[in-house]
Amino acid sequence: MKEIVELEMATKGMLKWVEKNTDLKKTKINFTSMSLTHGRSMDWGGDKDGSCYNQTTPIKDPSYWGN
Repeated sequence: MKEIVELEMATKGMLKWVEKNTDLKKTKINFTSMSLTHGRSMDWGGDKDGSCYNQTTPIKDPSYWGN
């Protein structure tokens, strides 16, 4: 739950910056984020010290806790 609150705070801060610094009548804003649940590759059977860097396929295991 802590991560949700932190994400909400960051998103609101970013939105305030966008509203203050862009002309929304002339600019399209696209937001892309990273899942909060994929930082440790051992969670889906990868290396103990690995991360999601260079991963190119989705995690298909239905029991993976990040699904």
